[in-house]
Amino acid sequence: MPDAYPSLERIEGLHCFVLSVHGEHDEVVPASHARALLATAPEPKEMRFLSGVSHHDPVPLAGERYLEAIASWWARATAAPVADARLGEHELPG
Repeated sequence: MPDAYPSLERIEGLHCFVLSVHGEHDEVVPASHARALLATAPEPKEMRFLSGVSHHDPVPLAGERYLEAIASWWARATAAPVADARLGEHELPG
């Protein structure tokens, strides 16, 4: 049966900043799967685990921590120069 979500095969081809925010108690996608996926992702990449959070409740249980993870990652991602084979090195717009 084909894999409906061949993420490990596809993530290697990404050409962008990668952020994974994952609940430590995720019962749908185990943390070990999230770690394996991020290990395969090209740089730059970052993973944040939210304690006490499952797959379905990151905003209700960790809304501020969830948004802080995204906001701080975005600030770093948009401040860093990026090497792009098509465009050369450039700054991402803020």
